[in-house]
Amino acid sequence: MHASVDAVPAIQVRDVPPDLHRRLRERAAADRVTLSAYVLRLLERDAAKPSTREWLDRLAEREPVGEVDVIGALQGSRSDRDLRAARVLRH
Repeated sequence: MHASVDAVPAIQVRDVPPDLHRRLRERAAADRVTLSAYVLRLLERDAAKPSTREWLDRLAEREPVGEVDVIGALQGSRSDRDLRAARVLRH
């Protein structure tokens, strides 16, 4: 028997821990989809992101950023965060 030209490949995952399987089933049920559809969605989402190697390769191709005050930027960000936190605590 030959596979048809339109056959869709399948992936089988073995040795799934029972707790992980249960959590995936629960999430699929909460989204009102089958476990297969839910896992396929997770795989699509992951495959859409660049791998660490791809990300580093792209980063290496970019022009370096010059004359950036990283310390100043961090201090400014921390000051903003601290001001927001102080406002929240006052209320």
